[in-house]
Amino acid sequence: STIPIIIDIKDINDNPPMFNAEQLEFFIKENSPIGSVVGIIEAEDPDEGENSKIVYSIIGGRDANLFHLDVDAGKSSARLISDTEFDHETEQTVYQLLLRAESPPLRTDIPVV
Repeated sequence: STIPIIIDIKDINDNPPMFNAEQLEFFIKENSPIGSVVGIIEAEDPDEGENSKIVYSIIGGRDANLFHLDVDAGKSSARLISDTEFDHETEQTVYQLLLRAESPPLRTDIPVV
């Protein structure tokens, strides 16, 4: 006698989130108000379902305290938001921070300027 066998292959979290560049670069107009959107952060995770969910965070960088991330539930991206006004006439016109895209326990870090 014979019996059919069904094998269902389940996805495991074996792919870290990936950005489409080695570094992210954004521009903001001087005198933009606090709370302005500087850029959209987006990574891709080829895993499926729960294993494809990405959590974004600012993990460091010289100017990390001048920004925060705003994430909408259910979206695969985050908005980088300014926590200060920027003036082109000051000494500092380039800002640096380090972002992380994480699908625990896997993660990818990327510099932002």
